[in-house]
Amino acid sequence: MEAEFAAGQDGLATRIEMRDGFHALELKIESVRSDLVRWVFVCTFGQAALLAGVVYFVLTYVRK
Repeated sequence: MEAEFAAGQDGLATRIEMRDGFHALELKIESVRSDLVRWVFVCTFGQAALLAGVVYFVLTYVRK
């Protein structure tokens, strides 16, 4: 029984390994978050530009 317990201990992660793993995960999440914020601003700007173009078209060509 002690041999099985000792063999099982090899598979457990230590606190340092877990801390490093969580730190790496936090870095990946932060990277994805910054990319997401950038894409939201790009899409918002693009949508505003498209809306401005549609309003210009309507005011210029449709009212006549």
